[in-house]
Amino acid sequence: MALRKFTYKAKKRGRRMKGQIEAESPTHARGLLRKDGARDVRLSELKPKKKSSFDLQIKWGIFGSIPQKDIVIFTKKLATMIRSGLPIVDTLGLIVDQTKNKNLKSVITKMSDRLNTGSSLSDAFKEHTRYFDPVYINLVEAGEISGKLDNFLDRLVDM
Repeated sequence: MALRKFTYKAKKRGRRMKGQIEAESPTHARGLLRKDGARDVRLSELKPKKKSSFDLQIKWGIFGSIPQKDIVIFTKKLATMIRSGLPIVDTLGLIVDQTKNKNLKSVITKMSDRLNTGSSLSDAFKEHTRYFDPVYINLVEAGEISGKLDNFLDRLVDM
């Protein structure tokens, strides 16, 4: 049986104590705490946090992965450079030079090549739906259409 996490409040030798414990069930958790000398035990189970699409690590098959942190940094750099007036293709080239993650470098290079053939930035992102979720791509597209791409990228960073 899998272990579950519980928070507890109890008394031990007249003093209040609280903490967390892992056990198979609430009964098992109470038993462990009582064995340790705790009395008046109150338990509540910690539920696993629901993950949003931005909480997930972006998968790259057998070749590794791109941590969420790298995607956020990429997005922030893209927003900053676009805001400063640099062309998007030049911006992607500069970001590739500054990126350490080889997998992210490869994706950015492919996106840059796609832009050089006349595609929009959102179309370049759409080729990598395995790595960028639909919310990300839709916000990039909305930013392109509205002419405020940097603002929409900032929203993605905040999310």
